[in-house]
Amino acid sequence: LCLVRSFGFFAPSSLRTNPSWNRKTPLKAYDMEASIEHTKNMRLQHLEEQAMFALKLAVENNHHPVFPNALIAGDCVITHLLGRLGYLESNKVKIMVIDT
Repeated sequence: LCLVRSFGFFAPSSLRTNPSWNRKTPLKAYDMEASIEHTKNMRLQHLEEQAMFALKLAVENNHHPVFPNALIAGDCVITHLLGRLGYLESNKVKIMVIDT
């Protein structure tokens, strides 16, 4: 304790006037799980927006585009996004199913 007092002048003024170890009110708890979930949702939304933008460019800049689908996860996601964009219902694109 004596060393802390004698070397206190090296500490920032915020620690000298209101030391954190003497805090009367408890710190607010940080919810790490909520933060991770929020970050994950932000990342997925960004990836979805990028994919939909790329699909719009591909469909709008090509005449009769055909998308292959081997019923693997990535192909199914692309087909789902094409449906959400309305390209399947409007017959702007064709899906070619590939048996692998």
